[in-house]
Amino acid sequence: MRMTKHMTEKAAPDGPRFAATGGFTMVEIAITLLIIIIVASIAVPPLLKLGARGRIRSGAASVQSFLRGVRGAAVNEGITVHVRWRNGTSGPVIEALRVNPAQTNRLTNPDWNDKDNEIIRSVMLDPAFRWGSEGFFYFRSDGTASGGELRLENKAEQSRRVEAKATGAGIVDVEIYDE
Repeated sequence: MRMTKHMTEKAAPDGPRFAATGGFTMVEIAITLLIIIIVASIAVPPLLKLGARGRIRSGAASVQSFLRGVRGAAVNEGITVHVRWRNGTSGPVIEALRVNPAQTNRLTNPDWNDKDNEIIRSVMLDPAFRWGSEGFFYFRSDGTASGGELRLENKAEQSRRVEAKATGAGIVDVEIYDE
């Protein structure tokens, strides 16, 4: 066999052998995996917080849009709209009902029966949230509101919440608490 000066051949009893020249050792692979795990453990918690912040902002935007739309519907259609919120089996729900004019004077009665009224709008929110308490308020046809407050909380961290207030003047104010 002809050899160049850069290649070496070692004679062995069962034939020629060449030195292995590739691949990774188990130690190198273990060190690489350890580095990946350390970087992931540092990077993942801030990414999870970003996701939670995005969900709370999305919930706030949904509630605000819903309430403003319902108030607009009350004014444009000349009706009274009852807004209620409750914790449904699949997540928090907020609903708007067209109030039968014959029942308008009974809206503040806690025993008021809303079963005879048509739901005109309904939104189910992210199941990661729940309503802090169930309740209601209403918007009148002149744009004013009964006044009231609703609180949407993150189930895992109650310090992350959305509070929406409807004042008597019909102003809808939504605040995000992301502590």
